Amino acid sequence: MVYNPVRASIRTIQPREVKVLHEEDKFNRRVLVSGIRRVANIIRTILMVLQFVNGLFAWENKVHSVLALIVFVWGCLCFEYWMPCFLLAMVFIVQYLRLTVGSQKTQRTVFSYDQFEVSLLS
Repeated sequence: MVYNPVRASIRTIQPREVKVLHEEDKFNRRVLVSGIRRVANIIRTILMVLQFVNGLFAWENKVHSVLALIVFVWGCLCFEYWMPCFLLAMVFIVQYLRLTVGSQKTQRTVFSYDQFEVSLLS
């Protein structure tokens, strides 16, 4: 096998097209409705959090605002650059452990979205 740098650079710019026969999924109203509900719940949660933070800045509840200020000042004093990276790594490690340990146990989990039920084996 002979390495050709010109041909390799052309392949890098224009890779070969992968020939895959793929059927388009049909429209499923149930999936659409569950996706819309999930997005609506996320937006509702974000709005509630923003309303709570706005209440902290407006000093509606003085005890909550003072505690939030103390936590913010303490966090600014104790913050190190490695902490967000460490926290993100810990989240990934915990999820990995849940997947590996959880795969050994096969239990039936049922998630309920108002009127729909989705069953999963985890």
